[in-house]
Amino acid sequence: MAGGMWLVSGLGVGAGAMAARVGQLGERALSIELEKLRVTFRLGLLCDPQGGAVAAQMIEGLRQQAEACKATLADERLLNDRKAPRVREIETKMTGLQDTLRWMEREAVEHCGA
Repeated sequence: MAGGMWLVSGLGVGAGAMAARVGQLGERALSIELEKLRVTFRLGLLCDPQGGAVAAQMIEGLRQQAEACKATLADERLLNDRKAPRVREIETKMTGLQDTLRWMEREAVEHCGA
């Protein structure tokens, strides 16, 4: 996948369709894609002459992913035991999304003042 961008590309796509993308990945694959996204994000910050416009779009896309994942987690907790493998897998994905989102927000502030 091209630098993790497919996670946040197609910003016009609804959150449900975007959540399906995260849902299709296993924990390890999601971790790899999030790392690629961080590299792509950093390059975007360094090369963006518009002072963070691309960064803002990427952050918003990932924020939508995290919200959709949070909703899925709430649903799964209603349907499954809290320690079920499915719940733990989604919790791990949610943690990865949130960590990457916080990192991106810090980087954007540091590099763009956004």
